[in-house]
Amino acid sequence: MIKITVTEDFMGLNDVIVEIILICIFAVLGLMYLSGKCNFLIPKYRLLSDEMKKRTNVKKLSRLFGFASLFAALSIAVMITGGLLKIHLLFFGGIIMLGADVFYIFNKGSRSENFLLPKDDEKDKKHQ
Repeated sequence: MIKITVTEDFMGLNDVIVEIILICIFAVLGLMYLSGKCNFLIPKYRLLSDEMKKRTNVKKLSRLFGFASLFAALSIAVMITGGLLKIHLLFFGGIIMLGADVFYIFNKGSRSENFLLPKDDEKDKKHQ
């Protein structure tokens, strides 16, 4: 009698449980960022002076972190169901993109200030 064994690389139950926990964490973080309840978790936000905290456009930062967290949760969910290499690359690409955005926002200087700070109409009126 010929025995045929098929060996496929399935994820174990422990891997699935860990990834489901990661999905929950990223989804909750994303929703908290989008609702504005989670500003203290934004990197370097706590290090800003009180004046800069008032001038910083936290809504844009929260929206950026919220969408990135939800994107990470969605990517992990698709990884569990599909497990394709393309999806893994998409997930890690999303993390790299988020890191690049955060680095650009906080380390670029005047360009990031233009992104973070609201426009001052009074200064524009004085120059005209």
